[in-house]
Amino acid sequence: MNLHLSEGKPLPLGATLSEGGVQFAVFSRNATGVSLLLFERPEDGAPSAEIPLDAAHHRTGDIWHIHVGGIGAGQC
Repeated sequence: MNLHLSEGKPLPLGATLSEGGVQFAVFSRNATGVSLLLFERPEDGAPSAEIPLDAAHHRTGDIWHIHVGGIGAGQC
């Protein structure tokens, strides 16, 4: 899986398709860390990629965010 990671934006919340990838944004008032897990298939027991978010680059207030290029609709 060839992923291109960037900071992303805090809004909209959830997973949103964008040009060339998917934008993720999650609200958590108390989280001290967030990781995004990507799976090849829904039935897989282990993720194909685990992306830890860095609070200095992927957090705005209480919202954690990242843009993942190289994935699209149907990504688990």
